[in-house]
Amino acid sequence: MHGKRSHDRYAGAHGKRSHDRYAGAHGKRSHDRYAGVHGKRSHDHYGRLCMANRGHDRYAGAHGKTRGYNRRERPYVSEVEDNSYGGRLYMEEPQADRRMRSVERHQFIVQYLKQHKSVDVSFLSAELKVSEVTVRKDLEKLERDKLLLRSHGGAVLNEHLFLEPSFIEKEDRYKDEKSAIAKESAKLIRDGMTVALSTGTTIGLVTPLIQDRASLTVVTNAMNVAADLMRTDGIQVFLTGGHIRPNTFALIGEAAEKALDGVYVEVALIGANGFSIDQGLTTPSMEEARVVRRIIDHARHVVALVDSSKFDKAAFYRIVDVDRVGTVITDSRAPADTVAQLKDRGIAVILVEPGHA
Repeated sequence: MHGKRSHDRYAGAHGKRSHDRYAGAHGKRSHDRYAGVHGKRSHDHYGRLCMANRGHDRYAGAHGKTRGYNRRERPYVSEVEDNSYGGRLYMEEPQADRRMRSVERHQFIVQYLKQHKSVDVSFLSAELKVSEVTVRKDLEKLERDKLLLRSHGGAVLNEHLFLEPSFIEKEDRYKDEKSAIAKESAKLIRDGMTVALSTGTTIGLVTPLIQDRASLTVVTNAMNVAADLMRTDGIQVFLTGGHIRPNTFALIGEAAEKALDGVYVEVALIGANGFSIDQGLTTPSMEEARVVRRIIDHARHVVALVDSSKFDKAAFYRIVDVDRVGTVITDSRAPADTVAQLKDRGIAVILVEPGHA
């Protein structure tokens, strides 16, 4: 061109070339062979090409910047600035985050139903910013879990799952079964032991049966249990702090949980509102579930006291999985197939006859 040529056959338009055969229009290139229109490029997390200048962040958009992305925060969707083609780029949300979002959606739906009793698919779609197809799948899942009932265009609360009867009302139900279960469970408590008693009407029937034990230490978050035992000679009662849940006389909250730190018991007798192979021990109260779970965490052996009416039912909050239970004491009307499954898992099952214990 100018009477001179570079010594390299790959020389550029001015007799010169960059040191890389992938040089750009001016004999120079960016350090990345996938450079964009100016010899530079950006790319997103999945390596898709963004025809834009590249900044110091590999998720850079048209100006080398991203919006809404932080490695530590890991949002569900990160929106990248407009690219040189006028479009917008989105990073796909990770699978783990999608699962997290579904859990949060389910919690929102249930909490909304507890307050308003019913909800429409269109409302949830707008509120949760997901498609109506996704909402319907969420409702199907929650219906399978017996948390709601689907209706035309929406869902209604499965009220019997959340409306817990009062303590006095529960005392009047299945009296013979509960009495027989209490008598059997009292046989497990011997002199000198350290035991934990949770809340519940069946647990309340145990306390009169152990008042003759000597050198017994009882840990409980149930006010009625403590009141029954605190004046008994030979029994030391450890009552957690916390605020009162009137429906069960339970002490709950952070103070109750912290009071159990450092405590260890040989046997924990646990009551529950529901009991099943899939869901384990369950209760309608999240705070009560947390306290009872802490009791179980500090127990060598866990005994579930559940009459047959509680079998194959689930309240809203799981206390523990079924495999954390060592022994189940129930009445002879418990479903035979569930009893067989429990035994197959190595869980001892004691069946009592109502009115014959």
